[in-house]
Amino acid sequence: GIRSVQIRYHPNFRGDDTLLFAGSRDDIDLLRSFFLAWNGEDLDLIEYLQARCRTYVFSVRALCLQRATKADAFEWARDNGTWLVSQAHQKQIIGLLDGLLEEKAAGHQYLGPGGAAVQIMVSKDESYPLPTSGYA
Repeated sequence: GIRSVQIRYHPNFRGDDTLLFAGSRDDIDLLRSFFLAWNGEDLDLIEYLQARCRTYVFSVRALCLQRATKADAFEWARDNGTWLVSQAHQKQIIGLLDGLLEEKAAGHQYLGPGGAAVQIMVSKDESYPLPTSGYA
């Protein structure tokens, strides 16, 4: 099947502002292979995914990844995210995605660094219907 990932920003999702990645097991595996291969260069994760699969994006313009040297951070402003990821945090992310992918059941995992104002949630096989076009 055609891989497709949904990326959307949800203010106040279960009480927290959340950047949601949702897709099937294969779609989430694409995210995992990205983090396995990423060598810390600055890039836009959304552009990366758009080049490799059908990507549905809502209320998100860009998600810039950068190598963090001091501390992990995730900042959100005007539909643009900046995610600073240290090598240690990158290993953690891969471990979390491994765990999510090994589970047979649907589920989700939070990837973002602690203390960020916006959390990053990856959802596998949980049905998040695409917002209708009227969704702001």
